[in-house]
Amino acid sequence: MKQALFITVIAAYLISEIYPSRVLEWIVSALCLVIVVIVFRSIKLFVQILGAIFLSSGFILLASDIIKPAIVRYFH
Repeated sequence: MKQALFITVIAAYLISEIYPSRVLEWIVSALCLVIVVIVFRSIKLFVQILGAIFLSSGFILLASDIIKPAIVRYFH
């Protein structure tokens, strides 16, 4: 199942590079998130902890990038 999912994501990515589309970008992103969730459960605890730290820091950076422009617009 994992191999089919990996192949599907690679194919979707290649298609999105050839034919750019917002829908394909969302599909690739959603499938990548599914891969992270599936693979996350099958790795060792130490790697899960490191992965959780990196994922958390990524979500924090993403949230700050989304919130920061709104705060700047509010105070200016």
